[in-house]
Amino acid sequence: MDAFTTLVLVPDDTPDVTAAVRRLLEPYYLWHEAPPHKQYLDVPVLQSMAAQYGLPVTDLAALAAALRKQYGSDQWSVDEEGPFSVTTQNPRGKYENWGFDPESDIWSVSSIRSTMVFTGPQSTTLRCIHPTAVGTPDGQWHNLDAGGEPTEAQQGTMRQRAYELIRPYPTHLVVAVDCD
Repeated sequence: MDAFTTLVLVPDDTPDVTAAVRRLLEPYYLWHEAPPHKQYLDVPVLQSMAAQYGLPVTDLAALAAALRKQYGSDQWSVDEEGPFSVTTQNPRGKYENWGFDPESDIWSVSSIRSTMVFTGPQSTTLRCIHPTAVGTPDGQWHNLDAGGEPTEAQQGTMRQRAYELIRPYPTHLVVAVDCD
């Protein structure tokens, strides 16, 4: 899993910012066990796997059989929606690890511009944030990217979308959390 930055919003009077961030991120921990459910391969993974096995991307049954053979498991199958595995991995999971520096990664919402270029309250260093997600106080996770390495123009769009998500919370702190 690649590293990424999530902006997490917590009330500015929060006595324990770390505990508040933990509470908001907890539902999105990748390894929380969930009831068994189907996890479908998305199109780019499906295309990559088909190329790896030398199979046409349309031969879903053969692809599922190749996955069963490679992984020695009967958990791979195919239905009308495509190839899937049965898993207990959190279907809302987004990250495995997270952390932030309380001295340099917390700002008031009012100090942040739409460009996401600003100085923090503890530092005079100019910092540019490239967020890929925003965690809002209502517990929602908002993905900002479409996956892959974003272009400079896409990063600008992502920063603008992040700004639109944080602007309605003027009495909150923004915590830049490093996730992977």
